[in-house]
Amino acid sequence: MDISIIIILLVIGLAIVIAGYVFIKSNRRGLSSADNTYIKKHWEIIINEANGNPNLAIMNADKLLGHALKARGVFGSVGDQLKSAPSLFNDLNSVWSAHKIRNRLAHEIGMKVTPKEAKSFLNIYKKALKDLGAKL
Repeated sequence: MDISIIIILLVIGLAIVIAGYVFIKSNRRGLSSADNTYIKKHWEIIINEANGNPNLAIMNADKLLGHALKARGVFGSVGDQLKSAPSLFNDLNSVWSAHKIRNRLAHEIGMKVTPKEAKSFLNIYKKALKDLGAKL
């Protein structure tokens, strides 16, 4: 058998294995216990910072959502992750609204949220994390 055919078959086989791994990882039903511990610990920190620095709490909640999505096998920026895995969320529109506020906080000079607004957005993030299997 020609060496180039063997190499092509090996590349195809490797691609199938990688695709299978990604498919299985992205279709896990929950998060590992280590991921749950990490998320719970950081969620408590976020909740504690919400009154003192609501902007930071929103920013960190969005980062935590990205971490949870990555743990579920969904990669990229949080925006890309949301586009890639809409079926993981019960209320995708709310998650998008929270993420858009995070983007405004990150990119608009002088953008601020009140502690009351932050609490509302943090509730959205909490529901999204629970949708992903977090035990909060």
